[in-house]
Amino acid sequence: MFHFARLSVVALALVFSLSARAQSPALPTLSQTDFDNVIRELSANSLFNSATPASSLGALFGIEAGLTFGVTNTPEINRLVNNQIPNTKADYFPHASLLAAVTFPIAVTAEVLYVPQISSQSVKYDQYGAALKWTPTDGLFILPVNISVRGFLTKTKVSFNQVINNASTANIDVDTTVTYEGDVKGVQLMVSPKVIPVLEPYAGIGQYTATGSMGVSGTADLFGFTSAQNASSSPSTSWTISGGISCS
Repeated sequence: MFHFARLSVVALALVFSLSARAQSPALPTLSQTDFDNVIRELSANSLFNSATPASSLGALFGIEAGLTFGVTNTPEINRLVNNQIPNTKADYFPHASLLAAVTFPIAVTAEVLYVPQISSQSVKYDQYGAALKWTPTDGLFILPVNISVRGFLTKTKVSFNQVINNASTANIDVDTTVTYEGDVKGVQLMVSPKVIPVLEPYAGIGQYTATGSMGVSGTADLFGFTSAQNASSSPSTSWTISGGISCS
């Protein structure tokens, strides 16, 4: 429990320090294409990133706790924010989570990622996710690699304060809160060699489908393609994972 509490402190400190750079984004009025790109990049930042290889945690049972972190490139959000406020940096978004994993018999591993709600300046963020991983190659010594399949789901909520001045506010500055909520579901196929006892490189491919919504408080809106204060988008794409190394 003591070590897990220490990891919690590290996770929160990491997200605070990374978020300080991104600060609160200021989005312009969004076209349908711009909105879809924003949801796509926010969804990519919400993928299930447990940073674990294809192998299970033990032949019959295993348990693991840790911390995962990283950043996601957000070139479209950066372009939009710079159009609104020149020389503003939003070219990457950070993510960090606490990880807990348990392997059960038949090489099935349950994994959970969790970030309690945290605040940095005018940004609030919380996320949780769960996954099931099956490693059918465990115990098959004739194969030089482990192969696993993982199915996952993540839920993310991000809110930030923004002053909006456009036609919806009669060109008057209005303080608002912009809220993003997203669900990401996907599958991954992972491969890692058995030949290295301590370090386990891994690579994989994945496919995900996301549903993201964005809303604005008050009487203002951000959307040039609808008069509503809320909009949603459902991006779907594949991605690759390569060069990862897990230490055991």
